[in-house]
Amino acid sequence: MSRSGKSSPLELEKIDSFEERLEIIFEELSLSIRGDRPSILLLPYASEYIRSEVERLLEIRLGSIKQKLVPFVVSEKQFDLPLLLSRRPDRKKSVFSVLALSMGGGKSSANAYRALNMRRELLVDHHVRSLFWVTRAEARTLSRRAPDFWAFRHRVVEFDRLSDLHRLADFFGDGLLPDVQTCQKAAQLHPADAQAWFKLGRCYLDLGISAQAVRAFGRSLAIAPGEMPVWLGLADAYRLGMRLPDAIMNYRQVIRLDPGNLSAHLSLMACHRLMGRDTLVEAQKNRLLPLLEKGSEFDQAVFASLSGDAARAVELLAVALKKHRVSLDQVKRDPNFDFIRTDPAFQKLVHTEASSG
Repeated sequence: MSRSGKSSPLELEKIDSFEERLEIIFEELSLSIRGDRPSILLLPYASEYIRSEVERLLEIRLGSIKQKLVPFVVSEKQFDLPLLLSRRPDRKKSVFSVLALSMGGGKSSANAYRALNMRRELLVDHHVRSLFWVTRAEARTLSRRAPDFWAFRHRVVEFDRLSDLHRLADFFGDGLLPDVQTCQKAAQLHPADAQAWFKLGRCYLDLGISAQAVRAFGRSLAIAPGEMPVWLGLADAYRLGMRLPDAIMNYRQVIRLDPGNLSAHLSLMACHRLMGRDTLVEAQKNRLLPLLEKGSEFDQAVFASLSGDAARAVELLAVALKKHRVSLDQVKRDPNFDFIRTDPAFQKLVHTEASSG
């Protein structure tokens, strides 16, 4: 068995620009592909939107060398990453993008970390190429609970800098960072104000920073536990961080408080689909149909996306955008359209709207 660690456990890549950090990842992966060797990269990140952008750009670059970027979300059933990835028949043509190490289940939610520490050499012996996305909390837990795996990795490249958050303005519009700074100050000055914490949670949600959004919404609910919009924000934050069981529990709480809440019903259907619960997806569809009669074109577009009807979703989105019922920025960020985001008609709509704007 070979050892692949090349640097000290606390060493981080000091690459200044986003483009340079992206390039160093691609260079490492392309070298490992050409040399038929493993590659283990740790990527601390803050914003889910920045992570998605890195994945999108890498997917394009990897496609040029006939490789695929394969998402892999850790769960209680899929926690033994070395075993699962080393047995993948597509591993020679794939780079695995691993997310949500903290969702592996077990005592202290440590199953995924323990598996990495105990079976790390399988990744090396079977030449697995992998990106491990970790929040700051997951990075600390990984270094503590899987120190041998931590030493095995090839590189650590950060995507949790303030400059990365500023990059979001290129995609979603200006003003996010000033808003969150204002909201942070308001929550600090008025810690007993539930609305201040709610607004801070919304700012974090807009930035794609799920962990901080969860904490801010939690503080708001501790002060005013009956507020439905806060429960919805908390559910959205959990979903953004792929903590799907927690998201489902909170969407159900929203529906208990507001049985006709279409957003919660649609998001609940999305979570069931992401977890592969086909029976629950169909049951949720049936609950949604009478509610959709009063829904907007945008709501119906979301439903079509979740149902796998890309053509219908794009048709309805075009109407919603024309009527200014939704902005292009919202469409770009809405996870309900992740199911059709690679559809050519959807991409054409986004491109056309962006060009006309």
